[in-house]
Amino acid sequence: MRKLLALAILSVLSVGFSGSQAPHADRYLDLVQRLKSGDRMVDFTEFRMAFVNSPEFRGPDSQLQERIKAAAGAHRYEEVLSIAAKMLDENYTDALAHFHAYRAHKELGHKDEAAYHHFILEGLASSIEKSGDGKSKASAYVVISTGEVLLPLFRGQVKEQSPFEIELIQEGIHRWCTFTGVDARTNQRFTLFFNVDIPVSRVRDTLLKKKAVGATH
Repeated sequence: MRKLLALAILSVLSVGFSGSQAPHADRYLDLVQRLKSGDRMVDFTEFRMAFVNSPEFRGPDSQLQERIKAAAGAHRYEEVLSIAAKMLDENYTDALAHFHAYRAHKELGHKDEAAYHHFILEGLASSIEKSGDGKSKASAYVVISTGEVLLPLFRGQVKEQSPFEIELIQEGIHRWCTFTGVDARTNQRFTLFFNVDIPVSRVRDTLLKKKAVGATH
């Protein structure tokens, strides 16, 4: 059974929120359309950062995350695809949604659809991995949402049916999440570091804006 700590931390950091206007606010939507049209030349780091700078930016919906996990666990693949579509409508950079969509399409024998989501999942995962090596706070993977902390699951690095832990670390103004699990190949425990400054700062900025708006009334 997965550690409750992981769920608690991801739930706290997954408060729904929207971003503010940015110089290249429409770039994210442009890249979404390019991917949907079959363009395989999209730069996934640009794609992820475009989402951060877009008015469309928001944190993951923890209820949808729980629903898709339950549906996947019960092998209700059509339901998985329905929930994944809702998650991707809110955030097309959502690696967790693409992960579940890929596996559901694969189980249902939808080869083209499975290949599409696998391509995007690989692009997103590779982009995260290019940001560091995850071995320490100094070289932590930089993520744009707390869902990306589940990178080891997307990569099949975690041993099946083994527990994993996610812990939040704060030092000054910076925050990290550590992911600790059992390696599927070596059977040894491993720990990876993820810098979560971007999603945490987005939550903080939105809460401050709401407070300021409330003060004007």
